[in-house]
Amino acid sequence: MAAVQLRHDFGSIISDGEILSHTFRFRNSSGRVLKVVETFVAKPCCSGFGEIASTVSPYGFLDIPIFMKTLGYEGPVEASFVVRTDAPGLDRLSLVARANLIEEFAIQPVGDEASAFVGQDSEFFYRLITRRPLGRNRLPLKLSISPPFHAGLLGDETEHEYSAGVIEWSRDLSVRLPAREKPGPISTSIRLEWDEGRVSTIPLSLMVRANLETSPEAVMITSAERNAERVIIVRSHNRPFVVRMVEGTAVSRYTIKPDESGSKHQVVISIRFDLGGLPNGERVSIRIVTDDPGSPVLTVPVVVVDESRNLK
Repeated sequence: MAAVQLRHDFGSIISDGEILSHTFRFRNSSGRVLKVVETFVAKPCCSGFGEIASTVSPYGFLDIPIFMKTLGYEGPVEASFVVRTDAPGLDRLSLVARANLIEEFAIQPVGDEASAFVGQDSEFFYRLITRRPLGRNRLPLKLSISPPFHAGLLGDETEHEYSAGVIEWSRDLSVRLPAREKPGPISTSIRLEWDEGRVSTIPLSLMVRANLETSPEAVMITSAERNAERVIIVRSHNRPFVVRMVEGTAVSRYTIKPDESGSKHQVVISIRFDLGGLPNGERVSIRIVTDDPGSPVLTVPVVVVDESRNLK
């Protein structure tokens, strides 16, 4: 049996769900019937065999159809196939198929990474990118996004040659998120509808953060300093705020001072702790009450460390 082709390169292909197929052809150069004993995919990836004849007539040809899936894959992809026959000296045929799979669409942040904060409407900017074969007019006809988000295209669209035979189209995108009441992750998806009736989705995840944060996030006091004094700075990410009070079982007194720079986005709190009667290692906390709707109460842990244990 003489091999006509052992390798096939599909080249650069848009990863849009198309199933790539190719048929390898081998000629039986002997004067006897050869049998196909076994077929298997040595490097599965996203590939498989089509229907293969079980025998090859003398001086006839054996067609070996293979396929590769593209959806969900990106970059150089290689699949290996093996066909075993009863041919003396050539009982194993190794086949290789390659493709450079190009992502069909993507979404990229534009500018600095933005954050969403509790109690505030947020807007994020991205660049929507789609790629298509040269000469094929394939653009998304409709764009939508799952609630509670809102999305809209901005500015002008641009096109350029991404690689040989591939055109890249892009346009800026605005994604708006109404104010959220609680911090935490939130996910959605952008839906693209194409002219051939196909629908694609792009997942999108954001983190909603509390507007206020403390520095440090926790206070540590050793057992030797029973009446300790510490400074906690409260910062706002995006709006002025007021600290109304500080409370806690270990709080003796406190003073609230505005930031020396005059910023209304930062407050300095000096707290004196009275730890008398608290066992070593006891965990207590302080509560900082503010007028911020998204962070009405900030809890700062206080840990008392037994210093004598560290000396032993």
